Amino acid sequence: MMTRTIHLARGPLLAALAAVALGGCLSEDDRVDTPVADTSGGGGDASDAAADTTTAVDTSDGFIHCDPREAVTGCPDDLICDTHSAICVECIGRRSRCTDSGRETCETPVSPGLGLLTSGGFFEPDACGQGEACIPDGIDADCAPIVCEPNASVCVDAKVRRCNPWGTQEDLITCDPGKACYEGQCEFLRHNVLLVFDTSGSMWDYIDPPSAVAQNPSDCANTGAPCLDPFPACDDPEDPLTLITLAKRVFAESVQTSIGAFAQFALQRFPQVEAGSNPANCSLGWYTVPDPPVLTGDDDAWATTAGGWFDQHLREAFVVPFPVRNNLDNGDDLLEWLDNVESLGASETPCNGNADCGTGRCALLNGEKRCFYHAEEELRVGGKTPLGKSLFYAGEYFRRFVVVDGKACSRSADCGSAGYLCRDQKCVDPYRKCRDNFIILFTDGEESEHQVETDFFNPVVQAKRLAYGLDCETAADCRGGATCECVDASCAAHRCVAPIWPNDQSQPYFATGGYGALASPDGEPIRVRTTVINLTDNAGSARNQRIALAGGGVSLDVSATDPETFKTTLIQVMSPNYKCTPEDLETTTSP
Repeated sequence: MMTRTIHLARGPLLAALAAVALGGCLSEDDRVDTPVADTSGGGGDASDAAADTTTAVDTSDGFIHCDPREAVTGCPDDLICDTHSAICVECIGRRSRCTDSGRETCETPVSPGLGLLTSGGFFEPDACGQGEACIPDGIDADCAPIVCEPNASVCVDAKVRRCNPWGTQEDLITCDPGKACYEGQCEFLRHNVLLVFDTSGSMWDYIDPPSAVAQNPSDCANTGAPCLDPFPACDDPEDPLTLITLAKRVFAESVQTSIGAFAQFALQRFPQVEAGSNPANCSLGWYTVPDPPVLTGDDDAWATTAGGWFDQHLREAFVVPFPVRNNLDNGDDLLEWLDNVESLGASETPCNGNADCGTGRCALLNGEKRCFYHAEEELRVGGKTPLGKSLFYAGEYFRRFVVVDGKACSRSADCGSAGYLCRDQKCVDPYRKCRDNFIILFTDGEESEHQVETDFFNPVVQAKRLAYGLDCETAADCRGGATCECVDASCAAHRCVAPIWPNDQSQPYFATGGYGALASPDGEPIRVRTTVINLTDNAGSARNQRIALAGGGVSLDVSATDPETFKTTLIQVMSPNYKCTPEDLETTTSP
């Protein structure tokens, strides 16, 4: 420990303090005359000026002297006035502290008298031993062996093993129910919920049609029905006239309530193509609907391939994908498609006419022609109701981009799906058994394209394919507890029989040649259940109930005139409970 010695400073204050320490009086030789400066302009009180001499001063030896008798001793805020030496010190009792360079210790000041400090009072280096780290402990600091990387966290089964900030202790933390360790921290085990939003032309209808000839606002001027405001404002979400505006408002409120808990969401519409050159209107906005209503390039194949038409035109239907990492949130992206705001923005591409801009519009920007494309996108409605194709697209999206166990990778980001890690160059979801996959199909009508159940793309067939499977050779080819049974007495073919189906003979069957159910790249079964929300009172709701039955979900009828019940129903199906308890996860492979 370094020793510092300070001698009594020559000054009236310290001379007086020394006198007090030596008996309270000064000899004639020790007495110091203190000149008093007149700062009053000739009329000031000399005693006021003399009082200024009691403030602390810096001495040539580097210490700051102080007056312990005063309320304001004269020490800086980070120093203390030692009563024995009348010197500002860092401590008056033994203390240790941790610094960036290690540990420092301040010993109790040792003073033989006023103005003298022989040792202590200031922090000096007091290094910890080799392989040790300094740990704060209240007003002291201790040294302890380093056993782990400071602040590092790793997963041990579903628990978090976390190192303290100094690397001297590890704690094993059990995640709350519904969470497990993922990349060193507790994360929600979220189910995948795909929202399929009906964007057919019937959603343009009035919630409460004024008459049989006034079903939607397209001819309101002639029918006497209420007209909408001009595009792009159109309908009022707080007092909607149309089904689409009501549905978007309810979906937006439901998303805000449900996002971030035990489910993550994606948003799918019926296929639409950007068409910025079209005259804007409140029904389709700056979009157009293909005829037939399928993705560009759809060749009716029973499975899609990497890099083909499905990949190239996926966004025509899937407007908001699932988050690709656990720590990402797509809630704002979902809400942007439901906020009744749509606009075009200029690109850097020059043009002479709309033909130069593909799906955009050629317009002037500061006197120059530029291509304009969507800056703010929105769900708009028009065209038919392709429920079956939409379910097929949903299944391919899950199979190709969401449930990707066994996909080749070199890093976790290559998996492109939340919850997946790259292990041994293969994508792995260590908690796959805790996640379920759901489709919530919202519609106000029924299938318009593939209406018979002998059609592979019929919505009942597709729903059963995703939830239970169609044809099979063994029970392993089926999903959701379905059994593999003979189609007829000859037993030449087999089909998956769903356990909850009330009449086995009515279950859809296809000889699909290996496309009867979904599997991930490693061959593990994928099951997706479909729930149907019917915003209709017509006979189509009965056929849509069959979709839900085939899809292992539920069919829920709501009324457009009762938005609160609509919202409550939607939130209920958007909020599945967590599936695994902490005890279920004890033997989970460490991610």
